[in-house]
Amino acid sequence: MKRGRWKRDSGKRRGETWRAQRLGVAVLERGTLPARAAHRIRMGILVGDFRPGERLPPMRALAAEFEISLASLREAIAQLRGEGFVDVRHGIGCFVVRRARRARALKAATRRAARREAAELRIVIDPAVAGIAARRRTAAGVRDLLGATWEREAARRSGDPGAYVDADIEFHARVAAAARGPIGVAAHRFASMTLRPLVQANAGELAGDDRLATLHRTLADAVADGRPMRAVRAARAIAWIETQPPRPP
Repeated sequence: MKRGRWKRDSGKRRGETWRAQRLGVAVLERGTLPARAAHRIRMGILVGDFRPGERLPPMRALAAEFEISLASLREAIAQLRGEGFVDVRHGIGCFVVRRARRARALKAATRRAARREAAELRIVIDPAVAGIAARRRTAAGVRDLLGATWEREAARRSGDPGAYVDADIEFHARVAAAARGPIGVAAHRFASMTLRPLVQANAGELAGDDRLATLHRTLADAVADGRPMRAVRAARAIAWIETQPPRPP
């Protein structure tokens, strides 16, 4: 490692580090101190400023560079280790992982980010679509939705996670279809693309959730009865429950 890599540039304003200037990355204004530190180290790895197999500077040097405590820096390193960017060798130091593993970690992080975004979109989109469905309902749409509600209930009692996931997706597709028009079509496509991994990751627990089953029946009844606000509340509660990450075993 080149000497002086971590020294400050005295000609720059206080608090802006040499590394942030070199990478062209502004220090994050939001997020916890460990998250900011993890972000800066991650960026350095991704742009090649830290080479695969290279040892990072000592913890105290990094903490002083980022102007954070050792505890915050250890939390940042733990996060990067969990993401697969660094490997901690106790008594030796912290090393950047080899390229193959780093690429896998980056893909995994991208997938997690995509799932988080899909979950956030569901919480916004599903209630809006449910309200529209309650206002635009037709006899045929209500019949299909009530049938999907019955099939979902049967699937959750069957003990088959795959059948449950399929039935749950079909239920939400029927709600979207009941909304009719471009919004219904867009919501249907969104459900088909993003709902499966969100539900499948926690299918066993969701299938056994009696409150969730009641909320689905409430949503179907609200659409059938033409009660938009009741449908919106039920859909929001369902989206919140179904997008929570799986509980650790």
